[in-house]
Amino acid sequence: MGEAVTITADADDKSKAVINAVEEGAAIIFAEVTVSDGDQTASKTVTANIMVNPLTSVELDLSTWNTAGFPMKTNEDGSIEIEFDNGNYRGSGLEIPIKYSGLKYVEVSVTSYREDGTEMDGGNQIVFQDSDKQELSVTYGKGVKTLMVPDDKTFGYLMINAQDSSPNKQIMKINYVKLVKTVTFDLTDFNPGGADEKVVNEDGSVTLTFGEKAYTGSSFEVPAGYEDCKYFEVKAISLDKENPDPNSKKGVQVSFIDEDGNNIGEAQYIIWSGDVGKIEVPEGKKLKKIVVNNQDQNVTLQIYHVKARY
Repeated sequence: MGEAVTITADADDKSKAVINAVEEGAAIIFAEVTVSDGDQTASKTVTANIMVNPLTSVELDLSTWNTAGFPMKTNEDGSIEIEFDNGNYRGSGLEIPIKYSGLKYVEVSVTSYREDGTEMDGGNQIVFQDSDKQELSVTYGKGVKTLMVPDDKTFGYLMINAQDSSPNKQIMKINYVKLVKTVTFDLTDFNPGGADEKVVNEDGSVTLTFGEKAYTGSSFEVPAGYEDCKYFEVKAISLDKENPDPNSKKGVQVSFIDEDGNNIGEAQYIIWSGDVGKIEVPEGKKLKKIVVNNQDQNVTLQIYHVKARY
């Protein structure tokens, strides 16, 4: 039945069962349903995904890391060190337990060293994969790397490959892997500002159409109850209204506004940053509003999502 729940048949009604939580996280329940009518019977196996007291964050146990056969040391702080000797691209990694499938923000910290303790400039390939071992994202280097897992995907495996372990050994230190709950907001009430038209699309995105206006303050108010989230991001694209060529995108300006009406950080021009504006909210601040401005006239501005994490 899985680690997160126990299932007990109802003593009086065998068509019912009681599900009790054992552990926080996600659980998959498998049940075989049999229906009888005289001598005729039919059976079907059904599954259901449930969340048991959903977690908001967890730091993963790294002691089960698959080192691809290379020696590993576990430190008192939970970090691990793997010694790669002629071991480039061996698939070293960590399976992500299904019970954490509801945690969509991933943060990993990794640094590599030589045997004499000299810190390497990079030497690490970080590959985020889904539950089918298909690539979600790949990045390189050292330090903290992050990923916001798409809503329709499940983070299943984190692979970190050594890239420079020959002819000299590479000591890879993985400091931590954190998973954090995220929120994808409903954009129905997105303030269109000076748009001539607003359409809420079937996929939840919002399309705003502008004529001879720009910088009119289209915005999203952070709903009550989410003021304590520490990270926010918005994805938006602006295209020419008459010639919506995705290879000729127009400018989009994103500003993050606090409770006092002041900017948190500088305005971001997201055509240069993968169409995503994002912010780590400083200690002592709370985000109140995200302003998404079209910088050009006669465009359509599509807001794909606004997301946050705790």
